[in-house]
Amino acid sequence: MGPLLAAAVLLAAHPARAQDEEVVVVTGSRTEGRRDEAVVATDVVTREEIAASGATDAAAVLETVPGVQVQRSFRGAGVSMQGLDPEYVLVLVDGQRVIGARDGVIDLSRIPADRIERIEVVKGAASALYGSDAIAGVINIITRKPSAPWQAEAGFTGGVRDSAGGGPVLGVTGSGGVRREKWAAGLQAAWSDRPSFDLDPADAQTDGNAVEQVTLALDGEVALSERVGMEAGASYAQIDASGVDDSRGAVYDRRNLTEEAGARVGTSWREGLTHVHGALSGSTVRDQYLADQRGSDALDTYEESAERLLTLEGQADTWVKGGHLLSGGLEGSAGFLTSPRLSQDGERLRLGAFAQDEWRPAVAAKLAIAPSARLDVDSWFGAHPTGRLALRYDPAPVLALRASGGSGFRAPSFKELFLRFENAGVGYVVAGNPDLRPESAWNVSLGAELSTRGGWHVGVDLFSNHLTDMITIGLVEASTPEAPAGEYGYLNVASARTTGGEARVGRRWDRGLDTELAYTFTDTEDLELARPLDGRAPHRGTFSVTARPEGWGFVASVRGEVVGPATFYTDETADAEVVVTEPWASLKVRVEKSVWKDRLRMFVGVDNLLDSGDALYVPLDPRLVYGGLTLAWPGNRSAPGDP
Repeated sequence: MGPLLAAAVLLAAHPARAQDEEVVVVTGSRTEGRRDEAVVATDVVTREEIAASGATDAAAVLETVPGVQVQRSFRGAGVSMQGLDPEYVLVLVDGQRVIGARDGVIDLSRIPADRIERIEVVKGAASALYGSDAIAGVINIITRKPSAPWQAEAGFTGGVRDSAGGGPVLGVTGSGGVRREKWAAGLQAAWSDRPSFDLDPADAQTDGNAVEQVTLALDGEVALSERVGMEAGASYAQIDASGVDDSRGAVYDRRNLTEEAGARVGTSWREGLTHVHGALSGSTVRDQYLADQRGSDALDTYEESAERLLTLEGQADTWVKGGHLLSGGLEGSAGFLTSPRLSQDGERLRLGAFAQDEWRPAVAAKLAIAPSARLDVDSWFGAHPTGRLALRYDPAPVLALRASGGSGFRAPSFKELFLRFENAGVGYVVAGNPDLRPESAWNVSLGAELSTRGGWHVGVDLFSNHLTDMITIGLVEASTPEAPAGEYGYLNVASARTTGGEARVGRRWDRGLDTELAYTFTDTEDLELARPLDGRAPHRGTFSVTARPEGWGFVASVRGEVVGPATFYTDETADAEVVVTEPWASLKVRVEKSVWKDRLRMFVGVDNLLDSGDALYVPLDPRLVYGGLTLAWPGNRSAPGDP
């Protein structure tokens, strides 16, 4: 290893959380394996870290993960990676694709943190295993399962914002589970209520919605024999969001009621070194939107849309002579969307077939090679092949070097294909384009990880993405009788590049102290307009400190991020006005005390301690001061130092 790479490795950072040899991951290769042996780098946020952070939802959990940036807007809380927007990140729950995207964003704030066992993050093109949307990477949320013969947990959180909005922020959670030798079942429930907030009192518009949410989930599994098992699950969520919009002098009271439901049944069979598994899953999202104009009903709007997805998949993994772990599978899905804004109902059938060979040559035990390929056939755009080659080499027991290159794609959404939106007040029309082609991308990644016996974990990653046939909104006709201000449509006209790197360092110190520090540099370019991509900050740093003093029963954590200036444009034209934001920082602090053998945990904390954010470009939730408690059974009977 050259001196420059060695210096970079020693100055970089990799979280200690992802180096635990006992952590099992599945997302990078679609097969189970130890995280510290994975060919494809996988960041993991464990249950222990989720609890210590005090995060209330999946978006908050991911806020300080290196290379993952949470973007909050009217569309919800989505994540971007490697300089690419949320629509290029595939979101899974227990390996199943999540639907209900709004303008390409899957709102991760809708997934309660108490439901999550761990989150796996894979960065870079992963379409060779997962198909459409996995250009920038994959977020896989693994839900909690019962781990004790009998267990129950209940929690309450209450807080208040000291600026930009009144009213309490409340949350209640509950769960229970049973585990026996051959079966297990669990139930989880959550309710939360938070008021709207207004970062700019000069207008009537609210900048954050008031949201009431109810979530229910039921999971079960059974061992039919020593070789055959089955699992099933179902979930339901209702999200009631409301706010106020101020548009061209008209004020609207807005309400958006969303209902999400899903069910899944799966089976698996193991024989020696072979594992065969499959699943049938279905999910539906019903969305009702009402905009009530104050003082008039001339511009009142009510819309109802429904999205459904049915998926059947199967996969086989087996070890064969010569150190080969062969994997292959088939996926078939049918998706449907009905909406008054579409010129026709959306119907899409998809079939995907993939294969991978994870090879560890006996003559080079320190080397692992994992080529993979996939073919997707879509009822709208036909066939699309993708591939990836990943390598790992361990020149020493404490050092891992990785490299990968692969292709990715994103199929056009129903909105981009069939949208028909007319703005009569301004006089323009936006129309979908059923002739759109999928967006395509190439990704190259290099990385190194160093783990020392002294508890240090150090790493550096470099990446580059090149996208073609990007879908953007362009002017189709300057003026028509229906649209005197112009008719716009979705077109394959753009291309872009993102390049950068991540440096990360962490240490698990003696006496229960964990520290993590990371820096991400991202350079982006719109190759058509020869300018940086909109809203990407080149510089971002994250940090966290967690202390668990032995014998005290305390857990204290400090998490934060520092983001440099970002460039925004007032429109998508070449001569658009440029706005450069100021740097900003966000800080979260939380302290927890456990008593009664860890059965009762009491906590207080502050989110966004610096009260950062603005109404236009940094839409962070205002500072929140909160407290609460959690009661669990059986708890931890060997909690050190507990009275």
